[in-house]
Amino acid sequence: MSGKPETATAIIQSYCDSVRQKVETSVGRPYEVYVAKTFLSRPWEGNSYMIKVHVGGDEYIHVKVMKYHMISAQKAALVSLETGKKLNDPL
Repeated sequence: MSGKPETATAIIQSYCDSVRQKVETSVGRPYEVYVAKTFLSRPWEGNSYMIKVHVGGDEYIHVKVMKYHMISAQKAALVSLETGKKLNDPL
């Protein structure tokens, strides 16, 4: 993915929300804060998004999701997850 990150929209937040349970299961804990901040996208057979998510304090995670055209409008599939990120870490 390349380009300049864009500010997350309500749709991007809905993609994050749709994978939140899988993310929390992967990291082994729930997040009290879970807010999409910025994202990069790459259109191809669906859309691939790398999203910076604020999870409390100065902690962020990077969530990569895939939005397939055949899945409902607000749902996405979790592709990968990077923990231990900070606000200024590049996507």
